[in-house]
Amino acid sequence: MVNHANFKGRNFLLTVNEASLEYYQDIIPYLTNISQFQYLLCCEHVGQPHKHYPIFVHYNNTKKLRVARLYGCHVEKCFGSAQQNINYVKAEDPKHREEGIESVLIDEIGEAKLKGGVWSVGGLTELDNPDELPAQLYNTYNKIKGEKSKRLSLGNWRKNVKLYYIQGPSAIRKSNNAEEIIKDWYVDKGVEDENEMFFELKYDGSFYSGVNIEYSSEVAVFNDFRAGVMKPEEFISVIDYCVHNLNIKGTEAKNNYKLIIVTLVQKLNSIEMWKILKEENNGNVE
Repeated sequence: MVNHANFKGRNFLLTVNEASLEYYQDIIPYLTNISQFQYLLCCEHVGQPHKHYPIFVHYNNTKKLRVARLYGCHVEKCFGSAQQNINYVKAEDPKHREEGIESVLIDEIGEAKLKGGVWSVGGLTELDNPDELPAQLYNTYNKIKGEKSKRLSLGNWRKNVKLYYIQGPSAIRKSNNAEEIIKDWYVDKGVEDENEMFFELKYDGSFYSGVNIEYSSEVAVFNDFRAGVMKPEEFISVIDYCVHNLNIKGTEAKNNYKLIIVTLVQKLNSIEMWKILKEENNGNVE
């Protein structure tokens, strides 16, 4: 049975199954003799119950394959990039590696185009690693990921938050204390390299900065916090155990913070948002 929905395009991912293996020598010439052919890769996956050959084929412009010339082989859904499709055929993708599947090269014809090319929105959405993208598509990729990151779900709505306030006059090593808390947090998670101990965040009265949408940190530090920097309700949204969207320039990001540190010179009881926070928690704020 062939999936006709995937029958037109530049890239095709095919599976020559047991029923169509005897026609392999007819299928390959058909695919490679179509005009604007660029590249074909075929391997056998070893370690699966049924013998089959996955094939990745790429053309330089849109083509429509003929059902009869494929002799019953399956047309699969392509991955977002040429490299992802090649990794799948070579059994070098995470799924096949986890299953212990290996591959044997059957045919490789032409030269793969691994950079650039035509990308669909769906392809960019499914892409896990943007390193293969041409520079002009990187911002588009980030924008699509940013739109997706705005969505909230019950599965990730609530979280446990540790909140530290370090208050005192200047030059009493408040930042050093914050640093030690961050180190202890990461060491407990098995991270010992200080270059991997990431944290965020800044607020300029309208937008948050220092937020990495793709690789967001679970640690936020408000260093030298001052009254009037943000409204009480904004501050509560940041430290809340429920996930909220925060405004950053061009898009939004979730407050996925599980460790929040606030250093400040002002006494806590003199800050209006602190009073509100204390009231909402029936005075149980330390």
